[in-house]
Amino acid sequence: MKYLEWVDAYLVGELPEAQQKEFEAALSESAELQAEVALTRKMVAALTIGPPDEATENLISQIAERHRSERDVLFQQYRAGTLSSAERINFEKQLEEDELFAFEWETYQKAHPVLKAKKVQIVWMRWALAASVALALGMFAWWMFQNTSRQSEQLFARYDVPELFPQAEYALVNEGVKHKGIIGSDDFSELKIKGLKAYEVKDWDAAIRLLSEYVSRAKPSEEEMLDEINFVNLYIGRAWLEKGEPAKAVAILQKADSGVTDMDNYALRQELIRWHLALAHLKNRDPAAAKNVLQSLRQAQHETIRQQATNLLNDLK
Repeated sequence: MKYLEWVDAYLVGELPEAQQKEFEAALSESAELQAEVALTRKMVAALTIGPPDEATENLISQIAERHRSERDVLFQQYRAGTLSSAERINFEKQLEEDELFAFEWETYQKAHPVLKAKKVQIVWMRWALAASVALALGMFAWWMFQNTSRQSEQLFARYDVPELFPQAEYALVNEGVKHKGIIGSDDFSELKIKGLKAYEVKDWDAAIRLLSEYVSRAKPSEEEMLDEINFVNLYIGRAWLEKGEPAKAVAILQKADSGVTDMDNYALRQELIRWHLALAHLKNRDPAAAKNVLQSLRQAQHETIRQQATNLLNDLK
């Protein structure tokens, strides 16, 4: 309430005429303001008599405390931005014109930084806690990822045994049969033979290029069945695996697995495809997918594949 700030000036006759009229009009309507004026008059009267006694000192303390409380409320409202536009303008004008008021505002700010500091501290602590949790989770996820990756790499190296590595000769069926292709291109059997030779000498790029072209162009016939064509995808997948592209290996080996149609004659070859698909999943750091494939090999006809799949499943538990 701004009129409380005018009490001292009013009692000593220092209010300008316009403000005095405004003050007296407010005084006639406000019991609070009347009590403040009476209290201040009492204090002034006591001080004029002589040195303040205990009662006068208490009175001075009471008025000072009330004054400080009123000022604190005003300062809080200004800092919180809850003053009206007119009140804010009056406040800032008083800061410029009233040195005592400006000093009190400065003193208040110094005495009450804790309100803002605590809020900032709480926000910082919440952020720090959230950051700590995120960091801990991140570190745990990183550790889990590294641990999973390390285990997958170790298991891949242990179970990628030479006796189950797909040999090029497995796919050289009816290699003397010519399937004429597009004019100007190698015939299909030549693409297959060249691709498998590149595979044997570990020219993985050439093997992938030639064998992929063969699979895309070859047409089933009486001499070369659909499953024989599809089986070449195993070598493409293994070449991608050797190139360090396990995701591409997984994709092509899944295609090879789903492409087996003659279970009477190609069941064993499908087991070999699935074994390398499980290894590709492992190399791709996806042990869960590897487990799913290995489950289908627990009853494999191929004895080595059946035993290796069982052992690998146990190691993945």
